[in-house]
Amino acid sequence: MAETALTQTGGTLARPEGWRGIAADWASDQRSFKTASWGKTMMWIFLLSDTFIFSCFLLSYMTVRSSTTVPWPNASEVFSLHIGGQDVPLILIAIMTFVLISSSGTMAMAVNYGYRRDRFKTAVLMLVTAAFGATWQKTTMWIFIVTDGLLFSGLLCGYGFLRQASQLAWPPPGEVFSIPFIALMTFILITSSATMGTAVGASKLGDRKTALRFLILTIVGGAAFLGCQAYEWTHIIEHGARLSHNPWGAPQFGQAFFILTGFHGSHVLSGLVVLTITAIRTAMGKTPAQGVEMAGLYWHFVDLVWVFIFTLFYLL
Repeated sequence: MAETALTQTGGTLARPEGWRGIAADWASDQRSFKTASWGKTMMWIFLLSDTFIFSCFLLSYMTVRSSTTVPWPNASEVFSLHIGGQDVPLILIAIMTFVLISSSGTMAMAVNYGYRRDRFKTAVLMLVTAAFGATWQKTTMWIFIVTDGLLFSGLLCGYGFLRQASQLAWPPPGEVFSIPFIALMTFILITSSATMGTAVGASKLGDRKTALRFLILTIVGGAAFLGCQAYEWTHIIEHGARLSHNPWGAPQFGQAFFILTGFHGSHVLSGLVVLTITAIRTAMGKTPAQGVEMAGLYWHFVDLVWVFIFTLFYLL
């Protein structure tokens, strides 16, 4: 008797026995492991194996770097870009990172429209970011994000000016901060951005329970990030850092640190308030999919700003 297999829509489909059944299963993309299609299963196997390969490369790099007897080149000098008669460190790397993260966002939108069977929008989003066709709410949110981005750009440029104009030595980040701890904070915030993206996708598909669950996970991640930042501030203050004083060197360091991280932290806090309200309204069934998407746009922006702060303040 022919076996039955679960289809994409949850129904059953007759399947031949033996090797013909296996061939038909693979050819028609039936579901394996109850929830994942054969194609998705193979992709996850490839991703895991490729991750192991990259892990070996990174471990080998750290082994070579830690075991070398010759000083390792300064990344700020090697990867600087000559602009206006001056060498700007890592500016090209920052631009590349921004472009790649933006492409991840457009790819997520393309997947969403792919589920909707909208082939034209899917094709367009896989090539460029959709710039038109936004609602007034989304347009207003994008205007706010652009203006707020310009404000953060001004703060980061001011930080760069203070650092270049300082007559005293600027403290090396490794002596002031625990870089692994800051990296953990960054990982938590980026992970919360992924959970937020999942919540947005679930809300658009009408899956309120999944959207609520991932909204809560995003809130937990944001709260954990703020908790880590509070611990970092406490550590810095206990060592004598103030707005007008810095025990490690240039006094402008303390000013830049508290203003940049504090301003970003206030954005994270306001984002948590918005996400909490959105989660409550989602549980009550009062938040439309677009409301979750607006909250997601703001949260992704906050995460993206932290990538620049982390790179320019903690790594350089």
